[in-house]
Amino acid sequence: MQAQRTQVCAGKTIYIQIYGPEQRDTARGYREPWRALGASVPPIEDVIATARASGRASPTPVRAVTVRMHDTASQACAEALPGAVGQQGWTVEPLSSRLKAIPGVIEVWIPPARRAS
Repeated sequence: MQAQRTQVCAGKTIYIQIYGPEQRDTARGYREPWRALGASVPPIEDVIATARASGRASPTPVRAVTVRMHDTASQACAEALPGAVGQQGWTVEPLSSRLKAIPGVIEVWIPPARRAS
């Protein structure tokens, strides 16, 4: 049973999206535990830097960590991600139907750090 759980993300690719360098260290800490579940975890993308470099507006930030699966076959993996890094309360949802889904892909969007008022 443990071997099955360990490989719940075999064949899945998890893209980590951040909104600035403040989240990079947190995001780096997620990569190895998710690889241990069998996932491929490419380099972290700072979506603000990417948008700036391509002359586009930055995407609207998420309010909480949001896991977006591109297909229902990725649901078990998507649901295992928070626990694998000792977290809970993350939003797990399907990718918007307005976007092009890629089977086996999961996106993890980490919200910007809250600024002290």
